[in-house]
Amino acid sequence: GVLHASPAGREIFAGESGSHPAGTLIRQPRLAGTLDRLGETGAEDLYRGALAERLAAFFTAEGGALSRHDLEAYRVVARRPVETGYRGRAVVTNAPPSTGGLLLAYALAVADGLPSPEDPLGPDAVRITAAVLAEAESRRSPDLVRRLDRGGARRLLDPAAVKDGRRRVLDALAAGPLVPAAMPAARGTTHISVLDAAGNAASMTASTGTGSGVFVADTGIHMNNILGEEDLVGEGMRVRPGRRLTSMMAPTYLRGADDFEAVVGSSGSARIRSAMYRVISGLVDHGLSARQAVDLARVHPSGTVVDLEGGTPAATVEALERAGEGVLAWPDRNIYFGGAQVAARRRGRLEAAGDPRRGGDGVVVSP
Repeated sequence: GVLHASPAGREIFAGESGSHPAGTLIRQPRLAGTLDRLGETGAEDLYRGALAERLAAFFTAEGGALSRHDLEAYRVVARRPVETGYRGRAVVTNAPPSTGGLLLAYALAVADGLPSPEDPLGPDAVRITAAVLAEAESRRSPDLVRRLDRGGARRLLDPAAVKDGRRRVLDALAAGPLVPAAMPAARGTTHISVLDAAGNAASMTASTGTGSGVFVADTGIHMNNILGEEDLVGEGMRVRPGRRLTSMMAPTYLRGADDFEAVVGSSGSARIRSAMYRVISGLVDHGLSARQAVDLARVHPSGTVVDLEGGTPAATVEALERAGEGVLAWPDRNIYFGGAQVAARRRGRLEAAGDPRRGGDGVVVSP
């Protein structure tokens, strides 16, 4: 696989035997040393210091295109987050050039005026969820990506645009079986959500895509393959040199006047939004705990079918099939449906839940 494509990757992920059995603890001392160094010197070292020099030297030796000038020219851009409301809660999420947070915000804004069926696993809730997610995906286009830095986010979340989207969802629900928009396939990402007793909150998503298999050997750094992500730079999504890539990553923060706040994020490429929408709806609409919201069976419109994760009641699947919906019932919980991580506070009590679909974990540390 990709992780075994280079000697450095094989050393870490295969070992002398050629493979590690499940449950093996993998150590990466070179990467640990690099992280320790960044902790001491700061990020400047990666872009304009000795670490940058080591990366540039590696790629020059390997015939790569990444240069010291590329690293020196990089600048972090601070942006205002995207904000919307959902059932009386404020939702703050990732800003453009990411489209993930924007489309999640749009889906929640559209759903805000729709009914919330009591049973989150019932056929009505599943159809509404699928219709809202399909509507959000239909707004994603090369034109939206091109306009992100020219008011595209503001126009998409304009009350009139949201109202039109809600009307399209209601029309689709009334018309009969849904025909979801096509969504691209899986990729790989990591997320962490943190909330503390003092009210500090952090939501961070990081991605190497599916990974390039290229390790800067003496640093332990695994380079990403984001330029190979069809979901981001496929047909109609090409990006000119110098322009920042869009992404599906959507680290998000929610707060409400009822002593409720939550930090949410997910991995899963095109399933990031459907995983997060499902978790947020579980937390807000149904009062589920962080653990229950993460465990809730997921719904994802894809192509001409609606994927229903294992755990969806058979009665719901049968009711949707009788209604003519194209559904694909998965037999069990699956990595395909993303990996949501949640930290929440409700009535002064802290909760945390990691997603078992991707080996996540949640820990509450008592003072």
